[in-house]
Amino acid sequence: MPCLFLIVFVSCYSLSEAKIFSQSYIIPCHKDDPNLNACAMKHAKLAIPHLLDAGDRKYGIPKLKPLELDMINLESGGNMKLSLSNVKMFGLDSVNLEKVRIDLPNKAFHFDFKAGNIDILGHYDLIGNILSFPLNGNGECNMTAGNVDIRFNLTYDLIEKNSETYMDLNDNNIDIETNEFHFQFDNLFNGNEELGRNINRILNEEWKTLYTEFKPAVTKTISTVAGTIIKRMFGRVPYHMIFI
Repeated sequence: MPCLFLIVFVSCYSLSEAKIFSQSYIIPCHKDDPNLNACAMKHAKLAIPHLLDAGDRKYGIPKLKPLELDMINLESGGNMKLSLSNVKMFGLDSVNLEKVRIDLPNKAFHFDFKAGNIDILGHYDLIGNILSFPLNGNGECNMTAGNVDIRFNLTYDLIEKNSETYMDLNDNNIDIETNEFHFQFDNLFNGNEELGRNINRILNEEWKTLYTEFKPAVTKTISTVAGTIIKRMFGRVPYHMIFI
């Protein structure tokens, strides 16, 4: 998900420095354009299809079909620990950029996205209590979110470095809402199929409660990853090359 935020920034870049920005799918926007938000959204939508399949190492964007992550660690209130490894995330190509708000005077960016189904597959290790049930297990899992709304905000400062002005990430946060969520954890209770089937059924019946419990850890994880990527990019590219 954080890679999609990065794509929007890339789409606002100036092409005046060809040694850094040479991709033909990247079109610049002018910071004094009265329709800056519309320009950024239009050019981002043109760039996204080019980046989904192969990504772009220059900007630190991995391929997104699927997005592969080594590890995700989630903890809820000290009662539950869930680790996902060898993660593959499908469906990011269904994410649609709905709105971009670039607030240069207040040094802030706001993005709204919508998505269809986002599927997360991987190997899980789970221990703790969920919905008052003591759970443990490890094996393959599949989690699917449907009809997803994403809001991402960030603020930045301007700093001087090597006689150049750079953007420096100050804060970022994300909010994710979904209308449905499906869980499937294989091999719960050391492979007891009946217990595992019943627990998966209960988890899916109570998905709203479970999602509320997981949500702070999920949004914190995504915000941290997004912040790391954006901060690295800001530190590499001078401000005058981001907005012409």
